[in-house]
Amino acid sequence: MAYGIRIEAKNMSALSVLAIALGGALGGLLRWALSLLGPVRGTLAANTLACALLGACLAIGIDGFWGLFLATGVAGAFSTWSTLAKELGGLIQAAKHASAALTLVLNLLAGALALWAGGAIGAWVL
Repeated sequence: MAYGIRIEAKNMSALSVLAIALGGALGGLLRWALSLLGPVRGTLAANTLACALLGACLAIGIDGFWGLFLATGVAGAFSTWSTLAKELGGLIQAAKHASAALTLVLNLLAGALALWAGGAIGAWVL
């Protein structure tokens, strides 16, 4: 499975910016909704689902407006490394080192597996 959504800066049009902005707004709202599950669970769910979406987009080869909307906008705003870092810092400060390590490993493994699964599902849909 070949990965890569190619966007050249010289091709950035107002429509491209709109696609990213609209996707980002949707991704941000979805991330906020999942944050209601709680700090660690919501972040894990958001990062995992964003990776699955990105994997599907890459496998299907979505580009142009919809690639920017889904892969860059929605998946980009839906995933949340900064929140994960904040949560890990809080766990470490609370001396919950095992929980911090488990949270980090779960996010990395779930993200990688979700990217692969999303790609496999996307390829199957094709």
